[in-house]
Amino acid sequence: DWLRDNGFTGVVMLVGHEPNLSALASCLLTGDGRLALDFRKGAVCRIDMNDAVAAGHGTLRWFLTQSQLRKLRER
Repeated sequence: DWLRDNGFTGVVMLVGHEPNLSALASCLLTGDGRLALDFRKGAVCRIDMNDAVAAGHGTLRWFLTQSQLRKLRER
């Protein structure tokens, strides 16, 4: 609501804890809480909002675990 009400059009990085982070991601992607994303410690994802900041309007671009991020760093 805050993003939409303030006409935000840039990039936002959200940091949080479970179960709230996966619930928010699920809401942005599906419009409800039916999607089970496993945000273990250090996991990150990118969700693009294609047209409007609203429930169900997001597109998951990537989801990486802590171990996957570590492997990317080692390259």
